[in-house]
Amino acid sequence: MNEADALATGKHENKKSLISQSREVVQTAEDAREIAVKHIDEERAETERSAGAGREASSTLVPMSNSQRRRQTPKPFTG
Repeated sequence: MNEADALATGKHENKKSLISQSREVVQTAEDAREIAVKHIDEERAETERSAGAGREASSTLVPMSNSQRRRQTPKPFTG
């Protein structure tokens, strides 16, 4: 990017070089943006998977604990 800036602030003696450098800078920035978006999407998907697994685990534990409580509750004395 510094090279493109230097070419742009110069006397524009080599416009083809300026254009080439500018295109390269833009392409590099676009590549970096795509990589960042991909990482963000991957992190979001992982967070959703983790949250889903946590919900699933807690939904299976709650019914087990309720049924265990029913079995462990003493019967009232009737005799």
